[in-house]
Amino acid sequence: MTRWINAIAIIMVFAAAGWTYSIKHEAENNLASIKLLERQIEVQHELIDFQNADWAVLSSPKRIEELATRFQRSLSLDVTAGHQLATLDDLPGMVDRGASDIIEELIGDASTDEIVTSSVSEAQ
Repeated sequence: MTRWINAIAIIMVFAAAGWTYSIKHEAENNLASIKLLERQIEVQHELIDFQNADWAVLSSPKRIEELATRFQRSLSLDVTAGHQLATLDDLPGMVDRGASDIIEELIGDASTDEIVTSSVSEAQ
């Protein structure tokens, strides 16, 4: 009987060792994939920083002005005249309403009589 118990105990020890090894191997693989993802995130952050810097250079007013003067003839560019600019009144769908009208519309006919503002009852 003790032989069977010893055999079962030895088999359980080997099974536990194998299971522990597989968990350790899986954890190492997960750690490697996490490090790979972190590096990819760093690369993407560097790329975003590079693109922000590139956008800042490309959209600088000085560069745009130089391009406008260089290609003024070939693109038939003209200076914007004052009458070409629109005002807020010229835009469709714009309604001039005061702030009090908007707030009144949002609140509506809400009554403040039923609003409880504390846990103290009126009987006390």
